[in-house]
Amino acid sequence: KSVYMAPSPNCMGVLLLPSKKKITVNPVVDSLNVVYTPSTTTDDAASEDEGVVVAPFQDPSGVTIAFQSASNFEAEEQITR
Repeated sequence: KSVYMAPSPNCMGVLLLPSKKKITVNPVVDSLNVVYTPSTTTDDAASEDEGVVVAPFQDPSGVTIAFQSASNFEAEEQITR
């Protein structure tokens, strides 16, 4: 039995799968960087480009997951070209 959790039907969510087995890390996946377009900001002083800051974290298998707004990603991409 699994559970899918999302803040709304149109949002990316998380699929939780029960597992009694030890999780084997895929050596190909070292990290996962999610680039998103912020819909709104909660702070009036923050610009729409900033989005919500979420600290990187690790999933149970040890893969680092980080979130970055599309505007920040584009700016970083321009620098590295």
